[in-house]
Parts: sequence; structure tokens; C-alpha cells
Amino acid sequence: MPAKLPAPTTITTMSPSESVALLTAAVAAVIAIGVFIAGQVLTFLASRRERRRLLVVRMIDIIDDLVRRQSIPAMIRNWKNADIELALVQSRLAMDLTKRELVIADWVWGQTQRVFLSTTKSEYVELTMAVSSRLVQWHRGAIGLDWFVEDLRRNPVQPDFRIPNSVGWKRNFGAIGETITLLGLVALVLNGVTRVIF
Repeated sequence: MPAKLPAPTTITTMSPSESVALLTAAVAAVIAIGVFIAGQVLTFLASRRERRRLLVVRMIDIIDDLVRRQSIPAMIRNWKNADIELALVQSRLAMDLTKRELVIADWVWGQTQRVFLSTTKSEYVELTMAVSSRLVQWHRGAIGLDWFVEDLRRNPVQPDFRIPNSVGWKRNFGAIGETITLLGLVALVLNGVTRVIF
């Protein structure tokens, strides 16, 4: 039996209107994909900005609490160790930052070391407020990551940091002075009240 030859194939061409319809559909698909990708990028950037804002707000809240705590008389606030709170802030910050932004956590740790070495209330408040201010500037875009890198070059983090005993003694003497002043004021008030009553 002779082999059957395949049926000849016919080549069909598209009409011009079919070509235009196919091209229009392809362009529409490319535009839809582009709009989807742009939407995803904008959503990512918005969530990143919101994450940064929440991070800075949390840091500022903690720093504000620490600064307010310094206005409490020493004999009342002594059981609350602000240095530990400040060290924990740095850890929280490092956890929330991206790998590229970790230089900020390093900078905050360096500033925390400076705060740990402060011996007066005014110096403590000034240093913690500077941290707060720089974080706000970073959030607003006024300073970039390169500012933190440059400041770390000028004031590097001490790898094996320890608070010297002399700092503790100076702080304790300052706290004793505050306590004596507070007790003196209370004594004056009580003396005045007792004179009025009796």
C-alpha cells in the first residue's frame, strides 16, 4: 500500500483588523503589568516610610520618657535605671532597621556610650535630645546615612565599652546633692507650715 501524503497545510494570514486587535491586546497587557508593578513599588515605599516613622516615634517616646525622668528627684528615680532603657532602645532600633540602615543603630550605640559617661543631668539631657533630634532629621530626609557614617568615623563606637567607676561616683554625689537640696526644701516648707499652724 502506498504511503499517504499529508494533506497540504494552508497558511492563513491575518487580516489587518485582526493584527490591530492582537497588537492592542498586547499593549494593554504590557500597560496592565506596568501599572501593577508600579503599584507594588509605591506600596512598598509607603510601607517603608511608615515603618521608619513608627520607628522614630517609638525612639522619641522612649527618649522623651528618659529625659522627663531626669526631672524627678534622684531619691525617687534611683530605682529606675535610665541607662538600661537607653541600651535597650539601641537593640530595638537594630532589630527594625534594614541591613543598609544599621549604621544608624551603631551611631545610636556610640551616642549611648557618651550618655553613659555623662555625669550631670544637663549633659545627660543634652546628649539624649541630640539623638532624638538626629533621628527626626533622618526621618525627614534632612540627613542621610552618609552623615551617620561620617560621624561614626569622627566618634567611633568603643567595642569593649565599660562605664568607669568614677562616673558612678560622680553621678552618686550629684544625686546626693539633689537629695539634700530636696530634703532642705521639704524642711523649709514644713517649718513654714508648722509656724503658721502653731
